[in-house]
Amino acid sequence: MEGRVVRRTGRFRPRRAWRGAASTTLALVFFMSLVFFIPTSGEVASAGTWTDTSLADFSQGTAQDIVATAEGTLHLAVNGTVFGKAGVVVPNGPPGTADSVYARTPFVLREADGTYKMWYSGLDGYRNRMLYATSVDGISWTKHGVIMDVLVPPYYWDSVAGQSVLKINSTYHMWFSAGYWSGGPFTYWAQIYHATSRDGVGWDVSGVALPPNQAWDIGLVGTPWVVQDDAGLFWLFIGGWDGSSTRIGVATSENGTSFVPYAGNPIIDLGASGAWDSLDTNTPAVIPGSPWGMFFAGDEYRGTASIGIATSDDGLNWTKFPFNPVIVPDPAPAFDSQAVYTPDPIEDPSGPRLYYTGSDGSTQQIGVMMNVSAFAPIGTYTSRIFDSGSRLTTWQSIQVNASVPTEAFLAIAIRSGDSSQPDSTWSEWQIVDGSGMPADFLRGRYAQYQLTLLTLDRAETPIVDAVIVTYAPDQPPLHQFSRSSATSICRVAS
Repeated sequence: MEGRVVRRTGRFRPRRAWRGAASTTLALVFFMSLVFFIPTSGEVASAGTWTDTSLADFSQGTAQDIVATAEGTLHLAVNGTVFGKAGVVVPNGPPGTADSVYARTPFVLREADGTYKMWYSGLDGYRNRMLYATSVDGISWTKHGVIMDVLVPPYYWDSVAGQSVLKINSTYHMWFSAGYWSGGPFTYWAQIYHATSRDGVGWDVSGVALPPNQAWDIGLVGTPWVVQDDAGLFWLFIGGWDGSSTRIGVATSENGTSFVPYAGNPIIDLGASGAWDSLDTNTPAVIPGSPWGMFFAGDEYRGTASIGIATSDDGLNWTKFPFNPVIVPDPAPAFDSQAVYTPDPIEDPSGPRLYYTGSDGSTQQIGVMMNVSAFAPIGTYTSRIFDSGSRLTTWQSIQVNASVPTEAFLAIAIRSGDSSQPDSTWSEWQIVDGSGMPADFLRGRYAQYQLTLLTLDRAETPIVDAVIVTYAPDQPPLHQFSRSSATSICRVAS
């Protein structure tokens, strides 16, 4: 098979941080008294304009926790790291390939030599197959195509989707879900198989490791996750479907090839009516320890999903985190705007990583969460002092061209005076309202603006491209001002 190098399209940039990683309560309270706007239209009288839109322009001001870039933008300064979404690492393939519609359910193994192997499921619109990819850093992946196909002897599966791999000594052991649309030798859709390999590419299927055999999973068992405890016992966590909803259960085995289901299944049941996981709980990923930890997906509407966590003292009795879900879809048009599921956590020398499937409703691709650059939670930029040339200047409006993420804010203020440096004769800072005008009229020869940027998600920052101040020399105010400032918050992206 020919290798094909996956190139990430667009900027590989952080998107959304782990929920709760950037709580800035004091800053938010401060912001609730401010106004910001990014007007898109509006008439002004014939006037002069003062525009800042380049590195040279912005470098004339002063900044605290804000930086000006060579491209001529302003954004919050980088300050440490945060665990957050870092984008797509395995996208869909081109039309006609096995993963042209879906690339999903990743399982990543880091080898002793520092390289990475990934097994994942691909859908071409008709069949699910198992595919394989490799990487030197876990970020840029080379696809190697299908390694476990459908409609071939001796099983003639219609679908292969979902797998978990352990390397024991020099042998790879895989547990995967496979089954039939209809007409197969079983009355249910899928069951768990076991296979072994010397290289992770060619696999010998040893047989069924776990069939559906309880009322809660009688339709199918899938998305296996296998761990081995300190005593050598194999634990198989699976999603089981009863024909209506999926739930999470567990089975154990001494040899890894034949599992006995736990009598107390399911171990992760549905949430209460209206909860984020009230329709399904599925795709478990478990880390043994003290306590045990589990990532799992849940949804309340079919086709949507978020990721939550649970803990256990014994691997059998689990408690859901009260503030689930912890990982949620991003706003459209993100690749994971509708669903995030199949969590796959690994420990890496660079820090923890979580590979996952993201869906936008039409395609599914594989993304990763990892330690990414974190932006300062709040910063201010104060412009240079601008000279209009006339003491009778009216400062009319400010237009800010900016991109403001969902969990970020931008506030704008302006002041003016007749001396070349701010003193007691200058006005107070005037907050700019939704019309693009300061709350009170401002007159004077000189002016200065101030931007305040804030993010509640430290993996993202507002980005300011241009600030345009409109003024009218030797003209009286064109509008009647109320002398009282209304306050509101808006969030608009250019």
